[in-house]
Amino acid sequence: MGMASSISELTSALIVECSNNPILRDIPEAKVQEIIDTLVRYQFSEDNRKNAKTNLEKSLFEIVNLLSEGD
Repeated sequence: MGMASSISELTSALIVECSNNPILRDIPEAKVQEIIDTLVRYQFSEDNRKNAKTNLEKSLFEIVNLLSEGD
C-alpha cells in the first residue's frame, strides 16, 4: 500500500509540474500515467524489460511529436 501511495503522489506531482510548464503542458495526463504505469509494471520483470522499453519508446515518441506540432 505504501509504494502504491507514493507512486500515486509522485504521479500527481509530475502531472502538476507538466501542466505548469509552458513546454510540457500539452502532454496529456493519460500519457504521463501510461509511462509511469509501464515503469511500475515491468520494474521487477527481467523477461518483460524489452517490452517495457518498446512501450516507453512509443510513448516518448508520441510526446515528442505532440510537442513538435506546437512549433
